Amino acid sequence: MIRHISLDAWGTLIRPNPTFGTQRDAMWQRMSGKSLDHCIALRGLIKDAIDTRALDGEGVSVQWVYNKVREGLGMSESHTNDLREWAEATFFQYPPESLARTADILFALVDKGINISILSNTGFIGGTVLDLTLRQRCGFGDSVSFGIYSDLEQSAKPNPRIFAEMLRRARLVRHRDDHLHTYEILHIGDHARCDGGAQRAGHQFHLIKSLSETADILEHVHQHDTI
Repeated sequence: MIRHISLDAWGTLIRPNPTFGTQRDAMWQRMSGKSLDHCIALRGLIKDAIDTRALDGEGVSVQWVYNKVREGLGMSESHTNDLREWAEATFFQYPPESLARTADILFALVDKGINISILSNTGFIGGTVLDLTLRQRCGFGDSVSFGIYSDLEQSAKPNPRIFAEMLRRARLVRHRDDHLHTYEILHIGDHARCDGGAQRAGHQFHLIKSLSETADILEHVHQHDTI
């Protein structure tokens, strides 16, 4: 029986809004005077660096990310916060795409007594802003009991430490229920290695390939209490 569901964010609950990406690249170009190709290539290099560190279990701070952006654009240190604040405001303006069906199912699961949380590695957008956007702009609202994000925890999936923190907080949500067993938690994600860390932590794990598949799995759990 599943009593708690942990969800990855990117590729599982949400996908990037193309307008945000276009706006970000254009702003980097205007602020730095670099070519658009340079800005796009820089974004790819930094994303690869973030992903490599994540595979080693390391969560990087948003400040680290935007220091790398500033350095790559050849801008002075005073511009770091400007780059970050502009990106965060634009992200909230052009939020990620999500499925209304998924939000409806999450609320139905909560009504049934199954708690929901988000466990996500982060990159250019940190956990504080991502959590607020998921709740207020993507329709997930109070269906999510808590969110755990790699930049705030300084560890990333597949690090066992971040899954242990999820279990600790899931038990607190259930009023310090130490009898919430690891195998009663289902984690859903789209990355076999990072999200697959859930299985090594003793949780049930389902690998998905699309947002619609996430909705299908959630609906199945709602109907059958299991996958």
